[in-house]
Amino acid sequence: ILAWNIAMAKEYKVLDRILFGTDYPVTKQKQYVDWLRNSYNPIAEKNAYPTLNQQEIDGILGGNAAQLLKIS
Repeated sequence: ILAWNIAMAKEYKVLDRILFGTDYPVTKQKQYVDWLRNSYNPIAEKNAYPTLNQQEIDGILGGNAAQLLKIS
């Protein structure tokens, strides 16, 4: 479901509004960062979803928040 939601955000051109977050300390951030960096694109390709380029991944993982908070 997460991959589909990211794909829809890209399709609707709102990917720059996604901010990374987890339920830490219940879940660990590294697992989700690794998934986005290494697993999203293969899943997207398999399901005919749009893939993410490095700039889009970096945006989700902090760049979008930095822009929102005007700290970039």
